[in-house]
Amino acid sequence: MDYRRAVEGFLTDLRLSGKSAKTVKDYAYALEKYGAWLTENNVDYLAVNGKETKGFRNYLASHLKPASVNLILSVLSSFYAYLVEEGQLKGNPVQVKKLRVKQEEERVAYLSDEDVGKVLAYFENKPPHVRLAFHVMLYAGLRIGEVARLTRSNVVVHTGRVFLEVSGKGGKVRTAPVTDRQCAKELVQWATGLPEGQPLFASYANLEYHARECRKATGVKFHPHRCRHTFGTNLLRQGHSLDVIQEAMGHASITTTRRYAKTLPEKLFRLAASC
Repeated sequence: MDYRRAVEGFLTDLRLSGKSAKTVKDYAYALEKYGAWLTENNVDYLAVNGKETKGFRNYLASHLKPASVNLILSVLSSFYAYLVEEGQLKGNPVQVKKLRVKQEEERVAYLSDEDVGKVLAYFENKPPHVRLAFHVMLYAGLRIGEVARLTRSNVVVHTGRVFLEVSGKGGKVRTAPVTDRQCAKELVQWATGLPEGQPLFASYANLEYHARECRKATGVKFHPHRCRHTFGTNLLRQGHSLDVIQEAMGHASITTTRRYAKTLPEKLFRLAASC
């Protein structure tokens, strides 16, 4: 089987297993990059060895950030794991733990209260399917892709409280609380007026467009994912425990949630005893 056909089979397997279109696109990009390197270096993808995988890692590290290098290596390892399952190889030649590039742990980038005010003011006069979408990112911590997939049936009211049944990364479903009363009220009203199955909000691409326009208009370093980071940071500020924040945000590992603690050094200061 040639490389291109193997990649197509792998990507098809990802789609059938429920991976999002964005994830499949990211995997395709990584494998296209690997394919170009294989061709340039005249390497057979089925006969690659440890020396050659290090060579590819070093090539990536020469022009990409460590996080991007490690992500591509992870994709490559998954690809070869698929080939092992398909009987094309006996073992996986990509040992991610050995190949990983050391990267500094980045602090979570969140919006200040002033920036939140500017962003909310910008979206105030936008149509409900745009304005509410960004409010949900900010007050329920949803990813942009999760917001774009929401329909009326995902809005759940339980004893007067509003939640969203969210299909997140890897198809995992979680219940996300809407933490702002006005947002919750408007969300229920908006959802009630829509036919079943119709998306609640704008498409992924349309939301990305509005985020770019917000950035230009306000001067705020605004990206949709910063709404999610702001949500997590605010929960921590309010004194909620890391395990509660982990569940609300759908983090697979609490290690990810702990990154939010590093955005608030003043909390550590208050914990220290005075002398």
